[in-house]
Amino acid sequence: KALEKLREKPWPETPSLLTREEVEEYVDLSMDIERITRMIQDDVMPSRGASAALVNGRIVLIGRGGASLTDVGVVVKSKDAKAGECVVLKVVRPSPLDDLDAKKKHASSAARHPGEAKNGSAPTKSPGADPFGGMKPMGKKANDLEDAFGGMKLKAMTKKSDDLEDMFGGMKLAKKHAKQPLIALPHCGQMGAVSYVMAEEDVRSIVAISKVKIDLNADEVLRGTEGKITLAVQGVLQINQASLELMDPISDLKVNRIDIVSLIRERQTYLERLIKFRGWDDPMMGEVVAMVKSEKVLRARVKMILARSGDEGLSRMP
Repeated sequence: KALEKLREKPWPETPSLLTREEVEEYVDLSMDIERITRMIQDDVMPSRGASAALVNGRIVLIGRGGASLTDVGVVVKSKDAKAGECVVLKVVRPSPLDDLDAKKKHASSAARHPGEAKNGSAPTKSPGADPFGGMKPMGKKANDLEDAFGGMKLKAMTKKSDDLEDMFGGMKLAKKHAKQPLIALPHCGQMGAVSYVMAEEDVRSIVAISKVKIDLNADEVLRGTEGKITLAVQGVLQINQASLELMDPISDLKVNRIDIVSLIRERQTYLERLIKFRGWDDPMMGEVVAMVKSEKVLRARVKMILARSGDEGLSRMP
């Protein structure tokens, strides 16, 4: 009955007028990519070639297995792939099938950076801390100051920078500005109709590394500077997925496991077809993919149950 209800549900009209057949093909490709990725990813992503490629500004494809979606993102903070993670800013299409990974990552981040996760402020000194580090403060009188500097006569300083420059031999003094602290991750935002997420990603969730790099101020993005995040998101949105050139794990990333070569080639073929899908930027993509995948998963379960009851059960399958 549940399967029949799903089939009876009218197909929604998406902004790019996606058809059921197109989305079914996308889901089939996604599930094939997910299946192969589980088999080969431990050998592909920890490779030296992948480590060298995952640099700031690199455009990557991130798999969202539970939702059978692939998101386009940019590496904001690179790490040695052997460390297991890097920070990626990705454009996402929300799905009813999204899992709880984001919440788990947020809880982990809050545990590691409690001050930043709570209010994004820099750590404060404890009330009982000695601001002089154990040194005895000098008196306010000029004599005290002169005694401290071996009897040298000290010029009374005003607040003007000229006085400070005179003390340091005329050197111009640069004003210090406290850097904004790093924002807690994951960081989610909205830019018009576009949703984005910046989070630490296990490198094994990166299903493809492209040959494309974009310019971005990684430090300012990680500190949550709004204008720099906007520029980074715009850079991702301007990528033409259909013409995106992907790195080959064998020739570009130098993966030399002979026993998985055929699987790598098969996944690469699926990925090349997937990036040409015309609904990448459709805001309803997550919804229609969820409809098709739910139906596909339910159909497979029903088929398995009916198979146990023999040919008669299979003949009743809708």
